[in-house]
Amino acid sequence: MVVACAAFAGCVVWTVLVAPHDHLNGLSIVLAIAAVAAGLGVSVVRVRGRVAISASFLVYILAGAFLGPVSAFVAAMIFEIVSTRVIRTRPLAFLFNLVGNGIAALLAGTLMAALAPKPPAAGFYLVLAVLALAMLELTWVI
Repeated sequence: MVVACAAFAGCVVWTVLVAPHDHLNGLSIVLAIAAVAAGLGVSVVRVRGRVAISASFLVYILAGAFLGPVSAFVAAMIFEIVSTRVIRTRPLAFLFNLVGNGIAALLAGTLMAALAPKPPAAGFYLVLAVLALAMLELTWVI
């Protein structure tokens, strides 16, 4: 639990450091609503225990790609808060989910900003696809 709390605090510090480079516009509102919808639509599947499946990954990857890492982190946090209310996640699992999704969202947004050319260049979408696959795997590992 101490490690998870420290990791979440690190995510918050990371968010503060990259905040000046983030964008806030109409897409921010759309993706915030999408994060709420993903949280409300979360499903629980029995696969070697209890696994929750949702569309949150798409929301925070798109937020990171088009708005920046802070928007991706906020989208991931909105989703976790809403989905925890829907599926009644235990407090410790909630903390681990915040950390796992927060790190993946921040990392995706930060790497997109650093590596991808500006849209609509084909390279932007190639980097987005590669990072999306990598972050999807990362969320399963964390």
